[in-house]
Amino acid sequence: MKRRKNLIIAFLLVASLALGIGYAAYSTTLTINGATGVSAQAIEFTEDVRFTAAVSDNEAFGTASPGDGQFATFTATGMTQQNDRVQFTYTISNYTLGEVNIEITTRPTSSGNTDGLFAVTTALSATTIPAATDESNPGQITATVTVVLNQTVTEAVDNFDWLIEYTATSAE
Repeated sequence: MKRRKNLIIAFLLVASLALGIGYAAYSTTLTINGATGVSAQAIEFTEDVRFTAAVSDNEAFGTASPGDGQFATFTATGMTQQNDRVQFTYTISNYTLGEVNIEITTRPTSSGNTDGLFAVTTALSATTIPAATDESNPGQITATVTVVLNQTVTEAVDNFDWLIEYTATSAE
């Protein structure tokens, strides 16, 4: 009886081995055709890159604010003479662990006809903000906005507001 049991076990092992070898010999190769792609994920920088400080070089002609961080603001006021000017300096901080390319734009938010009344120029100390070394040491650059009154006016242009916004993209 024991011999018969061993013989059945051996037969099953040989049969299983034969089936495995037979299947491998007759199976076909699976070929996968197609294309794959990798694209950059859009990163939302509204919390990690922001305006963190704002200074006016002449408070009589304007005030600056870092706003909510995503948008900064400045207000020109009290200018009457041609070439009256005020310069606003903003710090833009990068709290991410990667470098960030940056662009800034300005646009008036006050109503009224002021076409050609002001010359507004912007400058960045660099177009790439370095990465933060840790949470308390962000990478930083400065943005400078200069406003010049183009012509003499009889009444001071008061409380003319501008918005400054940035576009940030990963530098990597």
